[in-house]
Amino acid sequence: MSRGIVYCLDGENENSVGDGVIDFFLKETLISAESVKRKNPSLPITIFANKHKDELIKSGFFERVLDCPEEKNDRPFINKIATCVNSPYDETLFLDGDTLVLVNLQNIYAKGYESYGDTGNVFDLLQNFDMAFCVESLGSAKATEHPSVPNTFPVINSGVLLWKKNDKTISFFNDWFNSYKDSTNFDRSKNDQWQFRLSLWNSDVRYCTLDHP
Repeated sequence: MSRGIVYCLDGENENSVGDGVIDFFLKETLISAESVKRKNPSLPITIFANKHKDELIKSGFFERVLDCPEEKNDRPFINKIATCVNSPYDETLFLDGDTLVLVNLQNIYAKGYESYGDTGNVFDLLQNFDMAFCVESLGSAKATEHPSVPNTFPVINSGVLLWKKNDKTISFFNDWFNSYKDSTNFDRSKNDQWQFRLSLWNSDVRYCTLDHP
């Protein structure tokens, strides 16, 4: 069984967050990957990219630097979703480039939590669940509302996704990809989480939410 982290660096579809900063998304992704390797040196990282491949290889943080699956188009998050569809691992943790990893993900409670019965391997969640993620906390509910999904259904942050590859998650990611790519009422002001909620609502994936210890 393989286990690892995936990133996506889609330099062709960068959005306004990085305006005015040269190579903004490259810089933040390298900072994030370095934080992973500092605490998780044995955990492999794969990145899908369509720019800056030489810099990514030279960094030494990535086991694989692969091509983004999709060409440039009007869907700015299409390669993020395609990265999840094409993860090379049996168990995957997807991270957005603006994340920082501050602990050993396979030994979270190593220090300061001696009362816990285990050391806290985040991948252990996949023994009982297909997927895990965080609930959105930045108030972007309007960007994720969908007429087919009740507003009481949680708003999910798709910047940190943990899953194991099985029939349910393969079906979920393919549905997320296709519904985002083929949506006839696509709105660029709505991010990928809009379609994520719809696909999750319609799926039979067994999931749980990630929380602070």
